[in-house]
Amino acid sequence: MHKSNQIDCQLALELGQGISKCERLISININLSGNSIEQKGVLGLIFGISKCKALECLVLDLYGNQIEWQGAASLGEYIKKLDNLNCLTLDLRGNFIGDKGLEKLGNCLIECLKITSLILYLQISKINNEGAHSLAFGISNYQNIKILNIQLQNNQISDQALISLAESISNLSSLVDLSINIQGNQYSQEGVKWLSAGITRCQNLESLSLDFIILVTQDMFSLQSIDKLDESEKQDEQFLLSNLKRLNRLDIVIIDDQFQISSESVQLLGQELSKLVNLTQLILEIQFSAFIEQAAQELLINLSTLTNLTSLSIKIYKSELSDIDFRNIPILLSSCNKIKYLKLDLSFQDSQFLNCVEDGLSHLNNLISFDLLLNTTQKEVVASLIQCLLHKKDLKYVVLANSQRTIMIDRFQKLKQIQKLLKQKKLVYSKISF
Repeated sequence: MHKSNQIDCQLALELGQGISKCERLISININLSGNSIEQKGVLGLIFGISKCKALECLVLDLYGNQIEWQGAASLGEYIKKLDNLNCLTLDLRGNFIGDKGLEKLGNCLIECLKITSLILYLQISKINNEGAHSLAFGISNYQNIKILNIQLQNNQISDQALISLAESISNLSSLVDLSINIQGNQYSQEGVKWLSAGITRCQNLESLSLDFIILVTQDMFSLQSIDKLDESEKQDEQFLLSNLKRLNRLDIVIIDDQFQISSESVQLLGQELSKLVNLTQLILEIQFSAFIEQAAQELLINLSTLTNLTSLSIKIYKSELSDIDFRNIPILLSSCNKIKYLKLDLSFQDSQFLNCVEDGLSHLNNLISFDLLLNTTQKEVVASLIQCLLHKKDLKYVVLANSQRTIMIDRFQKLKQIQKLLKQKKLVYSKISF
C-alpha cells in the first residue's frame, strides 16, 4: 500500500472488508501513513485483518493520521485475536493515542504470547509514564521474544517509566536484538542508569541500538530496588556494556546531548567498547561538549581493539561545531583492517584530517563500500583521495559528498576521475557531489 493517498475512514473500512475475505493470508504489510484515518477507519481495518486467523506477521504503518486512544484500543482488541501472530510492527507516530491508548494497547498485547518480534514506533504520541508503564508490563510476558524495537522519542516520559522498562527488559532472556530510543523526554541520568542496568542483564543480545550511553553509578540501587534482582547481583560490574559478550552489532546515536556527557562517561564507553571483541558492525554518532575533546580522541584509539569489525560508521563532533582531532583514524583502521563497509562523516572536521583518512584507507584491502561526507575546498586533497580508491580491487559502492556544496574539482577533472573509477572498479553505485 502507498502512503499519503488521502485515504479516509470509509476507504480504510472498505480495505478491511476486502482483507477479511483473504482468510489464508499469513503476512500483511500495509502502509497508510500520512492520511486522514480516525477511529472508525482503524476499527474497520483491524476488524477485517482479525479475520485472517492464519496470520503470522503484521506490519501496519499508520504514521501521521488522526488516531486517538479509541483507535489504539481497537487495534489491541483485535490484534489479540490473531492466535498465530508472532511478528508485529505498528507505526503510530504522530497520532494522539496518549497514555490511555497505549495502556489499552499494552494490556491487549499481554495476550499475544507467541510474539517473537515486536516493533513499535510511538514517537510524538503524547505518552506519559502511565502509558509507558502499561507497555512495559505488556512486553514482560514475552518470554520467547527475540526482536524488540521501541521508539519513544519526544513524549513526556520520566525516570519512573524507564525503571518500568528496565524491569521488563531485564526478564527477556531470549532477546537477541534490542533497539530503544528515548531522547526528547523528561528523564534524568538516574533513569538512564536504571535502563542501562536492565539492558545489560540481557546477556544473549547480539544486536543493540540506543540513543544514550550506557551509564553505571556507585550507588546503583540507592533509589529503588528492581524486584527481579537479588542481593548478590547488586554490583556495578554486573551492569557494564562489556557484559554483553555475544554482541556483534552496536548502534549508539546521540544527536542531542541533554545531559552534556561527561568525560568520565566517554572514557568508560571507550573502555567498554574495547572489550566487545565480537563486534562486527558499529555505528557511533555522538555530539560532545567541547571540554571532553581528549576523551573523544581516546575513544577512537579504544576502538582499535575491535579487530573483527567489518562495518564501521562514525560521526563524532562537538556541540559548537568545531573540529575534534581525527589523527587517530589511521591507528584505528590499521588495526581494524577487516572493514568492508566504511562511513565517515567529517563534515564538522577541518580538511587537514583528509590525509589521515587516506592513510587509514591504505590498510583496508577488502573495502567494498565507502561513504564520506567532507568539509573542504582543497581539490588536490580530494583528487588524491579518489586516486587512493582506485587501488581498492573489491570496491563496489562509493559516496563522496561535500557539506559546503562548493566546487572542489573542475567539472572535466571530476568526470575524468569518476569515469576512471567506473571503468576500473565496475562500481555498482557511485555518487560524487562536490
